[in-house]
Amino acid sequence: MPEEKRMIESYEVKHALQLAGGEVVLAEDMAAAEPYMVCDCNRDNPFSMDVYTNISVSADYLEAMHEFLRRAAMRVSFIEAERSQRGVTHIPLTADDCIKGSHREHYKDRLVVIKPETLTPSARTADRQLLLALSGNGCSPDARGTAVFCKNLFTGETARWERFDVAGIIDPAKMPSWAAEKLAEHTKPQEPQIAADGTFAFGGFHFIPYRKFRKGEIDRQTPNDSRPRKNDAQYAMRNMRTDREIGASNYEWQKMDYSHDKFYVASGGCDADIFRCVENGKLYVPGANELFEYTEPQQHEKEPGRKKSVLARLEIAKKDAASDAAVPKEQKSKGPEL
Repeated sequence: MPEEKRMIESYEVKHALQLAGGEVVLAEDMAAAEPYMVCDCNRDNPFSMDVYTNISVSADYLEAMHEFLRRAAMRVSFIEAERSQRGVTHIPLTADDCIKGSHREHYKDRLVVIKPETLTPSARTADRQLLLALSGNGCSPDARGTAVFCKNLFTGETARWERFDVAGIIDPAKMPSWAAEKLAEHTKPQEPQIAADGTFAFGGFHFIPYRKFRKGEIDRQTPNDSRPRKNDAQYAMRNMRTDREIGASNYEWQKMDYSHDKFYVASGGCDADIFRCVENGKLYVPGANELFEYTEPQQHEKEPGRKKSVLARLEIAKKDAASDAAVPKEQKSKGPEL
């Protein structure tokens, strides 16, 4: 079966070099007045779609090829400068640099090595292979899911990989010195920054304590406890739902790294159960594995008419008692005279 042609509108891609996080493309349309196109391509978007920029067309093949090679050379120079600045070599890391058998271990909070064959040739360097595993079902060797969410030690950027892309956990004896320093920076506890009104930052959003639970709001799974314990968060809650807008969870659809304990550390040890997000105004409840959106329950008020009728009956009872007290005892009768 012939390979499907890659097209940019009517232009067929003839050459494409993937360098420095993107591509340089040379395409051809012999029916066009200027049949040769040179452009840049990147897929840095939520849908990983090809986005073409810096488009240049020419009627001269050599002119187009010069432009194609010029852009490629610029990207090569950028990669060389980046490697020099970061102090990395061209030698990639492999499974031989990992702890033996670690591909069967739990990856969370460990420094893992991405297999070189899953990367483009120019990206097969330790600074792009050594990543800190943060969360995802793929961190567990026994989970059904395979997603492993990782952080780059140099850029701080997070990205999703699959468990089968990971060669294992780096052997400390073979870890580059710069990696140990960067890892210490990332794992060093940060003092929470709390505003005067209690506002704090978490996962790129800001939250402010709202209140504790009221009596009756909690559906306990452990009825002997008077209220949920924040250290395990094993409780069921009415009026809450999953919110994928901010995506604070440990599941496949997460958009940010989430931890129940880290959330309360960021809050400065606040004892609130419900928090309001400053950016979208919604209420949230920290759960064991995700930050739930919470809907304030309606407060049912007594019917005004009923309240008035109760008060009216009290007034009538008071008047009857007063009238009864004003009648002399000798005029009172316990029953009809015979």
